[in-house]
Amino acid sequence: MDVHTWAKEGLIDVLIPSPRDVCTEQDYNVTLWRQLAPAPVILAPCIDCALKAAPGYIWSFRYTTETDCGFASNYYQQGADTIYLYNHFPFQAKEHPEMQRFLSYVGDRKKVAAHARRHAVTNHVQNGEGKFAGLTFPHQIWSQCCNGGVKVNVGEDVAGKTAKVVIGATKTLDIDILVNTKLCPMLPKDTPLPDPVPASKDTQTWYVQAEIPAGLLHEGWNVVEIFHKGWFTLLAEELIWMEIVIDGEKG
Repeated sequence: MDVHTWAKEGLIDVLIPSPRDVCTEQDYNVTLWRQLAPAPVILAPCIDCALKAAPGYIWSFRYTTETDCGFASNYYQQGADTIYLYNHFPFQAKEHPEMQRFLSYVGDRKKVAAHARRHAVTNHVQNGEGKFAGLTFPHQIWSQCCNGGVKVNVGEDVAGKTAKVVIGATKTLDIDILVNTKLCPMLPKDTPLPDPVPASKDTQTWYVQAEIPAGLLHEGWNVVEIFHKGWFTLLAEELIWMEIVIDGEKG
């Protein structure tokens, strides 16, 4: 890792960790980069335009203000100084009418944390710094089992806020959802989903949502587990989406 030496010798002013492909990574090891390049180096992790939930680009969509705030608060919690926005272009203003206002506060960690946030679990080639290559979701979840959890960084300022988990799949889901080992009550099927979520004209999708009880989330890393109650094995590639939605401050 030459970065540490470059930082120590004063050869770099700004460090921008960026994804391997066009998909923002929610599990950047920003903390490691902060250790390699302490202040006064400015640490500015990259938020790209695309959110990719599963291999390929079928299950993907472009950023929203809420997803950008989710990534930004995550990175600030891990030690970032500011945020580098990639592929956020002026011509996109029509489909992202809040972009101009977002640009005015994305550098303010408190304002970012106060905004409504979507902490999306994105799929990418996990060959990043300090971690083994592996799948985003558990490789498979057997019937009547919970085969591992998914780490989600929910950023800062979560106390007292309403939150929920959203999970999507290409198979009907009969599951329990646990956050930090605690069972979360499932929400009614007609509960509105965040907009947008990944969908395909060719493949049917199912989404389930669960309320996260007050006081259960903590700043930074949390763990979401899926207990599969169905009588078949649920495969990683059949899981197409997961996120934690946190409401913004009122007023």
